Amino acid sequence: DHVVTCSISGLSAAATVTFKNNNGDAITDTQIVDDGASSFNNSGGVQTATLTLKPDIIKDIPKPTSTYKCIVQSIKYGDSPPQENDITLQWLSLGITPTGMEVQENKQATISCLITGITQAFDSVVWKKGDTE
Repeated sequence: DHVVTCSISGLSAAATVTFKNNNGDAITDTQIVDDGASSFNNSGGVQTATLTLKPDIIKDIPKPTSTYKCIVQSIKYGDSPPQENDITLQWLSLGITPTGMEVQENKQATISCLITGITQAFDSVVWKKGDTE
């Protein structure tokens, strides 16, 4: 799953937040794990909305970057126009250089991967051989 977050500041009340994909289409229930959970901090005037995309949607998103939209509509001032904000999704490109690629038959081999330049830990890492896990 991939989480897209939209943070809005300077609000006097909670707003309605929706998302559009890189084609400008509204996000549908079949594309997400959750429906855009949202939290509003009244004292700070900040609202954060999250959208968790399903893995089969993630694989079809253009790489290395793609732009989603976060649309904010005031509930308090319903006549005001919605504001669209771009969210740029950037994908990691991992460079892995194998070493010691020969392993004797019936001997144990260890495969490892060092990932640098990330800002938070991964929830998991999946190793694949071809198209299988």
